[in-house]
Amino acid sequence: MGAKQSKIVAAIDFGTSYSGFAYMFSADKDEIITAKHGTFLPEDRVPTVLLLNPDETFNSFGIDAEDRYSALVLADKHCSYRLFREFKMALFTKNEKLKSDILIHDTEGRSKKATDVFSIVIGHLKSLVINSIKSKVVDTSFESKIEWMLTIPAVWPDSARQFMRQAPQAGGIEEDKLRLVLEPEAAALFCKDQLLHLSHNAGLTLLKPGTKYILADLGGGTADICVHEVLKNGHIRELYRAVGGPFGGTTVNNAFVQFMIKLFGAPIWRKLQKYKCYDYIRIMREFEKKKKKFDFKNTVNFVVDIPSTLINMVESDVESDLETLLSQTDCSASVQFKDDKLICDKKIMASFFESSINDIVSILREIFANCPRDELKTLLVVGGYSESQYLRESITKAMRHVEVVLAQEPRLAVLKGAVKMGLEPKNIIERKVRYTYGFCTAETFKEGEHPSFLKFEREGKTLCDRIFSKVIEKNAVVTSGQEFKVTTFETVKESRWMNLLISLYRSTKFNPKYCLKSEECTMVGKIKVNAPSHGWPTRYSIDLIIIAQETEFKVRVIDWTSSRKFETNIDFL
Repeated sequence: MGAKQSKIVAAIDFGTSYSGFAYMFSADKDEIITAKHGTFLPEDRVPTVLLLNPDETFNSFGIDAEDRYSALVLADKHCSYRLFREFKMALFTKNEKLKSDILIHDTEGRSKKATDVFSIVIGHLKSLVINSIKSKVVDTSFESKIEWMLTIPAVWPDSARQFMRQAPQAGGIEEDKLRLVLEPEAAALFCKDQLLHLSHNAGLTLLKPGTKYILADLGGGTADICVHEVLKNGHIRELYRAVGGPFGGTTVNNAFVQFMIKLFGAPIWRKLQKYKCYDYIRIMREFEKKKKKFDFKNTVNFVVDIPSTLINMVESDVESDLETLLSQTDCSASVQFKDDKLICDKKIMASFFESSINDIVSILREIFANCPRDELKTLLVVGGYSESQYLRESITKAMRHVEVVLAQEPRLAVLKGAVKMGLEPKNIIERKVRYTYGFCTAETFKEGEHPSFLKFEREGKTLCDRIFSKVIEKNAVVTSGQEFKVTTFETVKESRWMNLLISLYRSTKFNPKYCLKSEECTMVGKIKVNAPSHGWPTRYSIDLIIIAQETEFKVRVIDWTSSRKFETNIDFL
């Protein structure tokens, strides 16, 4: 690679189950380099597992973290080390009351600030990217030319998005070099340039302008499902905002764990996790492989290799052999133990998928019910969980009028799409707004129309407080950089030196009247505007502006009397 590089786009896909990185030089847009190039990671994406040293510093990440911790357990030297796994889901909160000081717990139940854990992981992945690029360029100043892309689920609340904007700064990524990318949008950009089998009767084809499709990003922790249309200019318009929830591939793993607890008992299973970590990890890794390959039609049964350590625990702790223990469960007709193997009816394996599949199908039916005119016929699936053949077949069976299409490199679609997004204009995605946004203002009080408890006096006028002055309506289509403005006019005599507090609210309603809880309103941002040095004129105007960004909003207030401008990002934490 030459000494001069105009720009480098690096993406970090921070997943619940797996994470990785990729990057691209703008001078060579045909090659996206992943973590596996140069063996900086053993795979393109590795388990999102972090091991910290006794002094809380970074030890290892991914497969290395699991293996090292297992070795420490075998040597009985693990107690002061800390292992974290599947911690990303701590940011998924339906009530959207995520706090900046949220704690997450290691495998021993010990807490640590989430910002510390996330920043350590991001900092580690960043260092891998830097070292990988160093091996390919001569230019020693390349780091200043990197634009960082960090993926986040579209169904995450705004507070989680803000958390993921702040955590990378502690990991060494400057705010002005960071862009947050919604995972299904990154996947859509990746798929837009891929040849796909859009129907059984057609060959490989691109997503042409005018094509409308459902995109399901089925990852480990969450399922993000939305509806897109490819526009003539190559941009992508969101037709139905992303919906979904915490029913990704880990729900299948969790169901398997509950099944094992049902068979062996919680005390024995926890003992295996804690003291025989190597065997526990081996069981879970084998299950992950079988989960992807499971094919109900061609599978005879579901087999789990049982380590001798687990057999010995049953014999010593329960004072029973494994065959006797299994015969006492309500699964005895479907499970048998033979040659150190648990042989289960394939229906048991299918049952592990049931909850997740039901939730995904329910969301798909909701989408079809709300998009009757869009003639949706294609469901494009991406994400690691989408590689499960049984999952795709189950969705096809439940949604017979839809063609389920597996994208190329489904587990890398989000990661590589995030890289591609770094070279596209920021307005390439047209999104639907999830809430109605407006400023809290006052207007002349109208008897019989305005509630009396909002009546107040100012400057000799009777006003109604907490009026919701709508700027953007829920489900409006917006693009990055687009501005929405309202102008307020004030007449003052006695309040020339009064400072103003401008507050932005959002509501789940389309047309809220007042900034009140009864109108499902929440304050999400505020700006203090001090009076001009010469005081406010008798009559003045102020522009209140909301600026759409890629995943968030910015608020700007312009005081035309003194040509002053005030700006802030909306604070959700």
